[in-house]
Amino acid sequence: MTDFMKTVNAAVQWNCRVLSVPVPSVRVAEPSEFATPTTKCAVSSDGSELLINRSFAQGGNEPFIWLALSHECRHIWQAFHADLFNGYRDSAQLSVQEYNRQEAEIDAWAWAVVVLSKRFGVRPTLEKNFGAEAWTFIEDRARRIAEEGLF
Repeated sequence: MTDFMKTVNAAVQWNCRVLSVPVPSVRVAEPSEFATPTTKCAVSSDGSELLINRSFAQGGNEPFIWLALSHECRHIWQAFHADLFNGYRDSAQLSVQEYNRQEAEIDAWAWAVVVLSKRFGVRPTLEKNFGAEAWTFIEDRARRIAEEGLF
C-alpha cells in the first residue's frame, strides 16, 4: 500500500468514526468518472463508495489529502443527519463560486476546515478559489461546528 493510500485510509477511518457514519469502500477512479476532471474525490449519493481521482492519487501533501477526504466524509454524514441536498446541483452545472455557496458544500468545507485546524494547526485558503462570500459562510459554519466539540 502506498503512503498516499495509507493517508487516505487513516483520514477516512478517523472522519467516519468521529462523525459516527459507516466507512465507505474506497476506489481509485479515472478522471472521466467525475463531474469535472479536476475533481479530487467524490462520494456516492448513498455514501457507500468514495472515489479518488487517479490524478489525485499520484500524490499530494497530507493536510491537503485530509482536507479533501474530510469534506467528502462530511457529505456522508449529511446523507444520514441533515437534509442539505434539496436543490443540490453538481459542479458541472455551476461556477466554482456558485457550487461552493450551496449549503451542503459550505457545511462540508467547514467540517474540513475544523479538522485541518485541530489536526494540523493550519487553515486552508479556500477564499482564493471560492471567493470571499463563500469563505464568509464557510468560516461562520466552521465556528459553529467547532463549538459543538465533536473532537
